[in-house]
Parts: sequence; C-alpha cells; structure tokens
Amino acid sequence: MTFTRTKSGLKNYSRFFNVDITVFAEGKNCLAEQNKKFGTSVETSDELFHHTILNIFSPNHLYKIKSVGSKTNVDTYAKKIRDGDIRNCLLIYDSDYESVITSWVAPAWAMRTYGYSWENDFWTAKICESVIDILSGGRTWNKSAFHQTFLLAEKRITDLSRVEVFCRVNGINLIIPKNKSLGVRISSGCAALISASEAKRLIEVVKSQLRSVDDALRLEIRSLLRPLISTQLVRGHLWEAICISLIVRTLKKIQIDSALPTDLIRNVALGLFKENPLHYLEKTAQTHYSKQQKQAGL
Repeated sequence: MTFTRTKSGLKNYSRFFNVDITVFAEGKNCLAEQNKKFGTSVETSDELFHHTILNIFSPNHLYKIKSVGSKTNVDTYAKKIRDGDIRNCLLIYDSDYESVITSWVAPAWAMRTYGYSWENDFWTAKICESVIDILSGGRTWNKSAFHQTFLLAEKRITDLSRVEVFCRVNGINLIIPKNKSLGVRISSGCAALISASEAKRLIEVVKSQLRSVDDALRLEIRSLLRPLISTQLVRGHLWEAICISLIVRTLKKIQIDSALPTDLIRNVALGLFKENPLHYLEKTAQTHYSKQQKQAGL
C-alpha cells in the first residue's frame, strides 16, 4: 500500500482496514508478494505474535500489524507519525542490544519486545514441549531429559552471547551474521547443540583480541551484562534455530521423521501460542508487555 508514504495516507491507513490502530513493527514481510498475488491477507509469524500480545493486554482495540523491515524503516514511520501528529498508530521495535550498547529511547507511542526479538519471547521450554507432544502423536518421551538439555543449551548460548556483546562494545567482531546460525556451529550430535570445543574456539578468538581493552572498561561492561538473561542476550534467529533443533532431535529419538519442515514446527507452535498465550509467555515478559502497552496509551 503506497498511501502510507504520505501523512494523510498514513492517518487513514486504519480506516482502509477497518481497525482502530495500525501497528508498524520490525520484521520482514516475506508474505507480501504472495498476499498481493492471491489477494489474501496472511499474517507473518512476527505479526501473529504481536497481534496475540496486543489482544491479551489491550483487547478493546482492533489492530492491523504491518512488518516494515529494519529499525531504520520503523524510525521512518516514527518521524511521519510525529510530524503529522497522528494518533492511531503504534510502533513495535526489537530490543536488540540497545539497552546495553546505546542510549536510544523509543517514542512514547512505541513498544519494545522483552527479549532480543519476538522469537526470544515466543520460544520457551513450555512451547517446545507442547510442540513435541503434538508431533509425537501421543508417544511417551523423556520430558525431564529434554528440560535438562534445554537448560544446558540455553546456558551455553547465553554465555557465548554475553561474550559477543562484550566484543561488540569493544569493536571486536566475534560472530559474523552470515546465516541463521550467525556463525555459531550447531551440532545435532552434541547434547547442548553447541559443543564445548565450539565455545572454546569462540572464546579463544576473544582472548586473542582483548589485550588492548582497558581493564576498568572491561569490568564496567561485565557489570552491565551480568544481570541480563538469555532472552535479552541471544539473537532471535539463533535462539529459534536452537529450539527447533532440540525439538527435531527429540522427535528423532522417538522415531518420528526428523525431516519435518521448519515451517510446520513453527506453525504448530504459533497455533498453540495463539490459543493460550499466557500459558507459554513467561511471567516477566507478561509484566513487560502489560507495562509497555499502558505506557503507549492503549
């Protein structure tokens, strides 16, 4: 819809879709061409997540969620909304590492994800277990072992992510984002999916480049990173890849086809989340989104 390029068009965008509030969020609308071709209006995964969250804590409004790409694109809409004094729009940003490495502050009529991105808030141990329950067809499987493995994988990738943020603050490029694994080798043969040797390899990269970092600065950065938890440190696509890998490996153990498409696994999880979001959303994330929506005036 090209009429969002003008202030008047943006103001009337919600009327076109017969909603109260138009939401512009970070995320790539990979279904845009499909919707245009077939005249459909299918929500992307991130749009569905945001729609569900808004309906939980602010159910008295109708929303149209539109993924517009990067933070820079959302900022473009923010300027138009501010300059045009438009009241029926909302912005949703990924938290990323903004709270750690910059002083950027979101506008009052905007929200942020609780975790690094929506995937971090979405992929919890609970939802992984429910997906396995459904795709296993009711077969018995070892939930205790899965939970232990989940926690181990979470700890290992969180530790590596903490190191990555530390490096970024110091101008060291530790993990190069070439693909969804973001430079981290995920091994299905390793209990935690990230082997001890892989963790050691990445840490050795850091040690070789940290000699020039001031000790006082090093301690200051560590104090900032220490209280952050996995959802706030691990990149969203990487966290999703780990969770789906854990699901696939568990299904393989109980002799379920390990070649299940990623989209199928994600869609099952999205269906579960939409049906009962408060069961899967962590309490801290619930508190965060409730406060964010109140602050945004919803």
